[in-house]
Amino acid sequence: MSPNHAARPPAWPGPRFQILTLSVPRYSRYVLDPAGACVRPLSVGLSALEGQLEPRTIDAYARALEWALTGWAGAQPRRVARLFHDVAQARAAVAAMLHALGGQLKPSRYGDGSYHVTGAPSPVALADRSHRSGAQPHRQARRIELALIALGHVYDQLILREIWRFPNPMRVDNAAALVRREAQASVRRGDAYLGYAGRQFVVLMPPPARPPRDWDFLAPRIVEAARAWPAGLAAATALTAACGNRIFEALALTLGDWSAFDFGNRIAASNKGSHGARTKILYLPARAREALVAYVETARRAQTGVSLAQARRLAADGRHDVLATMPLFLNAKGTAISYSLFADHYFRPTMRAIGLPGVTTHRLRREHALRALLKIRGLARDKAHEAAMIAIYAEMMGWRTGAAMVDHYAPQLREHDHQALAGLLYAVDPAGRDGAPPSTVPPPPADDPRIAQFLAGDD
Repeated sequence: MSPNHAARPPAWPGPRFQILTLSVPRYSRYVLDPAGACVRPLSVGLSALEGQLEPRTIDAYARALEWALTGWAGAQPRRVARLFHDVAQARAAVAAMLHALGGQLKPSRYGDGSYHVTGAPSPVALADRSHRSGAQPHRQARRIELALIALGHVYDQLILREIWRFPNPMRVDNAAALVRREAQASVRRGDAYLGYAGRQFVVLMPPPARPPRDWDFLAPRIVEAARAWPAGLAAATALTAACGNRIFEALALTLGDWSAFDFGNRIAASNKGSHGARTKILYLPARAREALVAYVETARRAQTGVSLAQARRLAADGRHDVLATMPLFLNAKGTAISYSLFADHYFRPTMRAIGLPGVTTHRLRREHALRALLKIRGLARDKAHEAAMIAIYAEMMGWRTGAAMVDHYAPQLREHDHQALAGLLYAVDPAGRDGAPPSTVPPPPADDPRIAQFLAGDD
């Protein structure tokens, strides 16, 4: 027997799932249960990854998923149906799968309600019996991790095809993901947790204190809370809420950026990651410009002695280099506002104080985009008109393409639609009382001529 053959783990002794790779029009990856029946949702999701991921990556996901399904549902294939019932059932099924495979969930150290996967502390009786070394739990955790990532991709593809009409149960919500991403900078490199911290599949149970939902618009509350900060930080927050820029882009603005448009309703801002090579234009609504002028003429002028009229004269004299050295927004000491000062000393403590611990500085930009996309959807005459308006808005916001922006915000838009529909269908009549079941749909007016027709079954 060759060494390579001896190193292979033995075959699973009982019923097993199989994932076959076929070049056929319907599915390129067939997921078959022990009876040979095709598991359609998994087959659709895995097949849809072709062309989006590297073939070897899909192969690794397929092997891990095949192993996980066999270990969890090989003897009871009906368990797989729980993965595609609803979000709560899916998360419960995944938790049961982890338990069956010997994996463990550990709460995130960031307190965002998410969990990460570790291997069992001792070897478990799975197919991989030949590997009983100390590294076996780590390898097992990796296989579980790959299987869960594969499930996350499968749900994404089913959502795109409107087969799965719920949020992805394998994704942590954006607020918690951003909390984790920002906190990673403070985690020591080489820490074992970093192997899982960047994964987006890790929420498997409802968090005890859920961050605000993506369709809850919190910008007014955030701007109102910022009024208690120094004037420069409050003004930068209001500008970000009005224009949808990133907060660090607002903090980097100078009077020179505003003077490029004669202190009107536009400001030139350096785009993210370009180091000044690319700029985008911030378009100020009338109220936002009025608020910015008021800040420059009052609080900022009191700190620096430079009025808007003086800045105009410098611009008229061609002294744009001088204006470029003058930060638009100032801290309490009259100097430029750093991101750490804004985020660590003001924004996050204030969000915790008003009961929004999961909200990040990016929240204002995301809400601006969601509001704009919903408004565009309502104003567009047809799909072509909608795509054209989205492309213009994406360019204003610094996105490379409108399609990329829509794809990024698709989960939030879908959640908004689901909530709006649920509110329409299940609106409770407030008049119901004394134990009488309230009506779920408001009755039509008594003089509506369609009532008789509807009751007669002709409509």
